[in-house]
Amino acid sequence: MRYFSGRMWDGAKATFAAAWVALQGVLIATAGDRPDAAFGFRMFSESSTIEVHLFRETPDGARVEVDGGEWVAKDRDGASHRISWSSQVKEPNLTVFGVTMHASYGAAAQVQRWSAALDYVAHHIPEDAETRALELELSVRHNGHPKTVTRVQVRR
Repeated sequence: MRYFSGRMWDGAKATFAAAWVALQGVLIATAGDRPDAAFGFRMFSESSTIEVHLFRETPDGARVEVDGGEWVAKDRDGASHRISWSSQVKEPNLTVFGVTMHASYGAAAQVQRWSAALDYVAHHIPEDAETRALELELSVRHNGHPKTVTRVQVRR
């Protein structure tokens, strides 16, 4: 049994095709509004670099740099645990601290990815009852321009 007549089916296909092309046009036109410029065309990629340092705020309010993304903290029962950033974050580009590296997909995209990773880690370490906040210090050199430092903090 046919649900659509021939003309009706042709009209539905034409409407779908027009909607699809319009959607693609909107995605391309708004590419500059997204940090990674997804759906946009760039003939040349950025030559931006980023260096990241991780800090934690201890119970006494001190800001301590976390070497290598690992620290020791106590849980609610007082037992010590080794907390590892890389056990939570699996993307290799988001687990290297203290080293200048290429900002894949652009500086803004990399800052956004690091911020999302920080938020995830801060909310998924139940064995750490001591850390009040985690903070990233992101030193970005956008296409050879002077370095800018951005700090992103997540309170727990």
